[in-house]
Amino acid sequence: MVALRAAILCETVLTEASGLRSPIRVFSRLALPRGAATDATLLVMLANTEPQANQTHQLVLRVEDAAGTALAEQPFEMTSPLEVGGTFDLVVPFRIAAPPESTLRWLQLSLDGQALTRVPLHLDVIE
Repeated sequence: MVALRAAILCETVLTEASGLRSPIRVFSRLALPRGAATDATLLVMLANTEPQANQTHQLVLRVEDAAGTALAEQPFEMTSPLEVGGTFDLVVPFRIAAPPESTLRWLQLSLDGQALTRVPLHLDVIE
């Protein structure tokens, strides 16, 4: 079994020489001018809670509106360590455009078909 340690929305991720990853400018709300778009990053940190038979996993990032309707979906293939306690990260860069009006979006993460978490993203449209 793989457990979610953290799912963090941020501007970028700094990877140090030691391999440590640090999210830079963490947020849960963005204010964008109408028609604008910006780049962002989702840092997903995972850990094995039992031995893994397979190193390859399918992670799916799904963007949903406030009602849970899918607006976009992106699959990622990733590899993980096999041993218990082994940790691994996925850095997912993405681009987000200002919606027609201020709203709430959800970033839903699933691993191998099992829901991990939903991360809220408030989008404010400014004039």
